[in-house]
Amino acid sequence: MNRKKLKKLYEEYDYESIYDKQIKNLEDYENLRLNSEYVYVIKTIKAGSMVEKELYCIPKGRDYKRTIKKRKSSKAQEKLNKKNRIKNTIRLVNANFKQGDLYITLTYKKATLVGEDRAKKDIDNYIKKLKRWFKKNRPNEEFKYIHVIDFVDDPKKSKRTRIHHHLIVSEMDRDVAEEKWGLGVVNAKRLQPNEFQFEEVATYIAAQAKRRIGHSKNLKKPIISIDSTSLTRRKVERLAIEEYSHKEFFEKKNKNYKFLKSDTYISDDFGGIYIYAKMSRRENGKE
Repeated sequence: MNRKKLKKLYEEYDYESIYDKQIKNLEDYENLRLNSEYVYVIKTIKAGSMVEKELYCIPKGRDYKRTIKKRKSSKAQEKLNKKNRIKNTIRLVNANFKQGDLYITLTYKKATLVGEDRAKKDIDNYIKKLKRWFKKNRPNEEFKYIHVIDFVDDPKKSKRTRIHHHLIVSEMDRDVAEEKWGLGVVNAKRLQPNEFQFEEVATYIAAQAKRRIGHSKNLKKPIISIDSTSLTRRKVERLAIEEYSHKEFFEKKNKNYKFLKSDTYISDDFGGIYIYAKMSRRENGKE
């Protein structure tokens, strides 16, 4: 197989939907279904000071054809879509925002009930106002934003659809951000990173989104690369079983980053293992 076809294979292979059973106990390890009909690759995702490492296998021959034909139930697919939406939002936020940028929640006055169409117009107008302020007061800086419209989408929980908005925008005057809304209460806070950078707020935003997540066109995408490995079946099996060795394994290959956490997954239908690790850049560490 030539490099072009191999690259396409690595990029399109939906390994997360296949290896979806997290290993939690010794019995899971003992039940690993292993064979030698696959090759291991490592995907690296860099977003801001965070790095994710995904070690997974691509089956060869018949096993690969079986995996791409496998389809998840609609409920399982919905769960996977939500998981990926949260992951992608975390990456976008970490790649584009910094300490001091604003996390804003916009609500409407108690007597005001608006529909989705009106809410979309309101948030668009609000962002235009912030853009104009930014252009006038910080002409040499880029204005970035990401936003979602949130509401209760369950008649059993609420007969009223109380819409509100969540945004992250580039650093600016907090008083200005609050006064530009004018339709209700505004809560604007400065972003404060922890060891996972802005994962907590990004997860919340993505989880609250009932529709598409909107963002400015100038957001940088995370840097993604996929590399083949010389790891054998036995080496990966040992790595999966010896979780305490994950820190040494990933930090040895990424010396400017410190290991934070990892999870190991297997499939009920296919052999092989999927290991997901998260790391953060050390102080003064190079990208």
